[in-house]
Amino acid sequence: MAGRAMDDPIDPLRIIHKVLKAKYAAGELTDKQFRDRGRELLELLGNAVVSHYIQQNISKHNRS
Repeated sequence: MAGRAMDDPIDPLRIIHKVLKAKYAAGELTDKQFRDRGRELLELLGNAVVSHYIQQNISKHNRS
């Protein structure tokens, strides 16, 4: 799967992004709400990427 693990921490965030876009398109979110939730999502994404990177490095270190 394009080098991604089955427990990819990014997949749930992709789903959240799709839901946010759908709600925004349906008029259920204001511009400000969409922007604020988008920022929160980006923060979660950044944290997930850093955490995943650290876990991979720890695993590589423990195998050597």
